[in-house]
Formats: sequence, structure tokens, C-alpha cells
Amino acid sequence: MFTRERFIQFLVYIPIFALFFLLNNAKIFGHMRQERASGNSVSSLMICWLKNAFVMAGGVFLMVLVEYIPFFLDIGPGADLLFSSTFGGPFMSLMILFIPQIILFSFLCTYINRKTGHVYVSAFTVASLACWIVTGGSAIF
Repeated sequence: MFTRERFIQFLVYIPIFALFFLLNNAKIFGHMRQERASGNSVSSLMICWLKNAFVMAGGVFLMVLVEYIPFFLDIGPGADLLFSSTFGGPFMSLMILFIPQIILFSFLCTYINRKTGHVYVSAFTVASLACWIVTGGSAIF
């Protein structure tokens, strides 16, 4: 349940999520001016979305490869081997779960940005959804 306590937690986290998605969307939609972005067809939406998803999920995917390739080779978690156990642990094991969320969020960002023409609307909408997922599903002790 999204209780009062979770709502307060949501209010604490939303500025961080909003800042991240605002900077992320400004980079993607502001600096990656795509030729097909002005088209209204479904194919132009899909091409822009795939490019945006690659940009948004690319870094996380590389982190997942660094973590899981040594793990599946029975060497150990990659972050623990390369850095220290401080950077490994549960956070790195959850990184693989972020990829489907990022792909969905990149589609929402692309669609909303194309409909409104503003990075702010897409950034704050997706930031609210992402923050809601994190605070609604986190453990409270």
C-alpha cells in the first residue's frame, strides 16, 4: 500500500529523480536532434525510441555485463573483483532489473516529448512514475 509514510518518502526522493530525468531528457532530446523526430508516423516514433533507449540503457547494460560475466564464469561478482565489495552487493545485483524499466521509461519520455515538445513534461512524468515505483516497493523498517 502507498501509505502516508511512503508518500513522505516519495516527497524526499522526487527532487533527485526529477533532476536526473530532467538532465537526462535535456541531453537526449536537446542534443540528439534526430532527423526523424519531427515525423508523426509510428515508424519514426519507434526509431527515435530505440535510439533513446540505447542511450538511456547503454551505461546500465555495460555495468550489468561487468558484474555478471565474471559471476557466470564462477570467478565472482565483477564489481567486487574490479573495485571492492563496497561497490558490489545487492545494488549491483539489482542493476539488471533496471534495464526493462529504463526501456519503458525511454519510450514514455520519447512519446510524451513528441506529443508536447517539452522535455519538462516528459521528465517530470517519468520521474514521478520512477519515484513511485521505488518508494512504493521499498522496505520500510
